[in-house]
Amino acid sequence: MCGCKDIYIGFFGLNTAEWAVNAEDYFMEKEEVRNICNAYISNAERFRNCYFWDQDNGNSSTRKYRDRQDSQHDDFEYCGVRYSFNQTVTRARKNTYFRSSYYVNDERKDLRAVKALLRKVSE
Repeated sequence: MCGCKDIYIGFFGLNTAEWAVNAEDYFMEKEEVRNICNAYISNAERFRNCYFWDQDNGNSSTRKYRDRQDSQHDDFEYCGVRYSFNQTVTRARKNTYFRSSYYVNDERKDLRAVKALLRKVSE
């Protein structure tokens, strides 16, 4: 347990001085991170098959709109650990594809990393 109470979100290209100046821009409450983790977990359960048949997905603009609604990307730092979560949903006319990637300190992980972070934030 790291004992951190604050979570900072930002782009990892910032140096320490920029973090110090822009810290207020990256502040998040634990409740927000808990909501992010829950959203990733529920989305992964909803699209747990990488490839599956779907009903007619409608016209192109509807498919693209639904893709944007179901896809998500978040970069943040918690207790000195950088997290980058990405889930992408792509719909074709009859198929739905789901891709996800989870990185902890630039090391690729799986959904267990999100669940571990949720347990850490919930403590």
